[in-house]
Amino acid sequence: MKNTMLKTLAKEILLYSEQPLAKVRFAKVIYFVFKSLVIHKKYKVTDLAFIRMPLGPVPYDFMNLSEDSDFGVEESAVGLMYNRQSYYLKNKTQFKESSNADVIKAVLSKLSSFSTSSLVEYSHLDPSWINNVNGANYYINSDDLKQSLPKSGRPLDLIIDNQLLQARLLSGAENDAVVDSTNLEYPEYIDA
Repeated sequence: MKNTMLKTLAKEILLYSEQPLAKVRFAKVIYFVFKSLVIHKKYKVTDLAFIRMPLGPVPYDFMNLSEDSDFGVEESAVGLMYNRQSYYLKNKTQFKESSNADVIKAVLSKLSSFSTSSLVEYSHLDPSWINNVNGANYYINSDDLKQSLPKSGRPLDLIIDNQLLQARLLSGAENDAVVDSTNLEYPEYIDA
């Protein structure tokens, strides 16, 4: 994995997380922590690229995190067709306190009151996510930094939260299918 900034940030987040983070939640937490670190001038927007996905922005190279030997990944069955992957640090004691600790801890504390589906919903409000298509790589911009989370979230039952995530994923896939089939049927309207 080439993206050392992502690996470092992911490890810092997991160092201060009280429990393993499910894959979708982890991607959103990285996104919101990164935005906060940019606001606090600890990173530049170009330090981490994102991919527009139906469930919100995902850090570029996120799927390769599990290749790093410092990360552990637990799988648990959620439904007939879905296994949740949760990330954790294998040995937290080998890591030193981060210079970003205060910002990361504050964001983790704030995000703890939000369900994962709420984090997905709030990430969908950012202009960069809105203005890209699924699969596009992009950097966040100053307009994204103006978007903040509400003061507090509402925790949801895990089963309901999973159902909302699956519904959003299905809706995103349906929208992509409509766009793709329209482009095949009416190619003259592509990029119109």
